[in-house]
Amino acid sequence: MYRLYHTLQRGIQHPLGCEDALFTQQLSDTVWVAAVCDGCSSGKESHFAATLQCKLLRKIVSSNPDLPLSASPDVLGVYLLQQFMEQLAESQMILCLSDLELLATMILLVRQGDTAWVSVLGDGVLNLNGEIIDIEQNNTPDYPAYHLSESDTEWAAYFKKQSYYITNLHQIAIATDGVLSFAGGNQGMTARQATEYLLCNTDLAAHNGMLARKCAILHHQHRLLPTDDIAIVRLDRQ
Repeated sequence: MYRLYHTLQRGIQHPLGCEDALFTQQLSDTVWVAAVCDGCSSGKESHFAATLQCKLLRKIVSSNPDLPLSASPDVLGVYLLQQFMEQLAESQMILCLSDLELLATMILLVRQGDTAWVSVLGDGVLNLNGEIIDIEQNNTPDYPAYHLSESDTEWAAYFKKQSYYITNLHQIAIATDGVLSFAGGNQGMTARQATEYLLCNTDLAAHNGMLARKCAILHHQHRLLPTDDIAIVRLDRQ
């Protein structure tokens, strides 16, 4: 049995609103899908781009009766992302959107039983069975919007370029890179320790709102606040 935690947190450098988004949905007794998206601050209406991506993914998993739920998580993940790219391209055409209005990263997580597959489209931070992985693109993420005109074969290569297959899953988290942006602390906890506290530490695991509580503790007890927005989805085996 796995327990799900998630949170959205606005960074102090974004006073007008959060530019990140997240999505979670259980598709069957054994299959579960999640995503976190980070809108590009130098794009146009970056909150819209991140939210649109999550809405499109929700539409795909909710309305497609042909989802290969019995396939391995990587096969299902590639299928979902191909559907997502088709829907994103169609949305761009219907709404007459420029590429700048579609710039957002996406991390997709597909879990099937005790195995999982993660694809990072852009950048972000992962916890894979206790190992934190920072996918850094030096402030030039490879956004899905850059690949809309490519073929299915090129899309599949893009989806697998930064992907991870995990077996014997006991803990996994996907997060936008704002989870690395904590600053201002003077109470004995570093920014890196704050990241580990949110993505790995099991304190308060009995509470569904664990991650929001941990963010409040970082603020009030350790004087740490994120400068960038944060979206986190985390699964812990109980």
